[in-house]
Amino acid sequence: MVEFFGALTGQPLRAGHFGVANCFVPTDADRREAAVDLVGRGIAEQGFEVLLVRDVPVDHSVARPAAEQCQLPIVQWVFRAPEPWERAEVDAAAHRALLAVEAVAYVDDTCAGLYPLSLSARTQVLKGRLNSGEVIGYFTDLCDPRHSVRSLYFHTRFSTNTEPHPTMAQPFRLMAHNGELNTDRKNRLSDEALARARTRSIVRPPGQSDSSRLDQTLQSRVFDDGLDLVEAVVSLMPPAWENDGTLPDAVRDMLEYFSLYEEKNDGPAAVIFSDGDVVGASTSAAGERTRWQAWTAVRSISTEAAVLVEGELLCLEHAAGAERDRYRKVDEHHGAVPPPAPAHGKHPGQRGNQPASVRQTAQQDRSAVSDHALAVGPDPQAVVPRGSVLHQKGVLTSAPDSI
Repeated sequence: MVEFFGALTGQPLRAGHFGVANCFVPTDADRREAAVDLVGRGIAEQGFEVLLVRDVPVDHSVARPAAEQCQLPIVQWVFRAPEPWERAEVDAAAHRALLAVEAVAYVDDTCAGLYPLSLSARTQVLKGRLNSGEVIGYFTDLCDPRHSVRSLYFHTRFSTNTEPHPTMAQPFRLMAHNGELNTDRKNRLSDEALARARTRSIVRPPGQSDSSRLDQTLQSRVFDDGLDLVEAVVSLMPPAWENDGTLPDAVRDMLEYFSLYEEKNDGPAAVIFSDGDVVGASTSAAGERTRWQAWTAVRSISTEAAVLVEGELLCLEHAAGAERDRYRKVDEHHGAVPPPAPAHGKHPGQRGNQPASVRQTAQQDRSAVSDHALAVGPDPQAVVPRGSVLHQKGVLTSAPDSI
């Protein structure tokens, strides 16, 4: 997205050296003014140069009238780091700016309604109460051919265990989570205890869901503790490793170490995560959420079999539990389909009356949707085509090509 934001700001932008903040802002005029000032100051105080502040343009005719009443305005800041900064410095300063904004926004009534969707030099998040086919048309930036991305992911519903407020729509800053975390209360207590031991504090948004809390913990492990993103995910949602004799000793040692200080997040869950460089997916140790993977011109991962992307379907793989049940059957003319359904009529993890044949689903609807979807180009530098997996419900996280 270097080209897109460079054109908007009229400034030369360098990969990994500029960032974007997207925030829900209050609808009250006075609170909005205070919120916009707070975010601008928070960014500038970390050493960034704010290049542009604007309302994210939307086409109000796209959303249904009932949904339009629930949409919240999004204001966007585009900022640039000082020339000598390395990428790690840019990331750290952006994270500090986000924490500074949250520390005020969630407790100060003068900014009530301010919620940072994302503030990062790596990714940006957009949210709205929208049907799958409305996302691109509603956020008109996405229709601009210069707005190219190389990875993106979606969620089609609100977070569980919370009121259906737009702030708690998925995904969040580093991940999207499908399922329920049965250990959320324990995990919150553990987070609070760890923060106090490190003389830190945690400021949580009003009505925070289990998924939002997991994302907040994941951010802390990455930015505060310095863990690699994949390490952080594994530490928070470890596999069932104790009796797995196939794991190398070094991996077992790592998982045992994490088990000594990290309260695992347990429950039926699947997670897709990304920091703009790495894109990954994981299921809970019990494997209640299955995972479907499809290889086309882009790679698609979802928790439902009905997700497809445009282009030639090269392979589709169904993964359940700890990668125990794997299927791969390539059809010469129609791409890949899962194997014949078991006698009970469903594949492992298949719910309801979903069609057993992905090929049949493809013929019915090439833009079918699911709870989770991810598309990433096979080439790390490739641009993900729009118009296929983008057709998901409500929310978007994209990693710009500036990374």
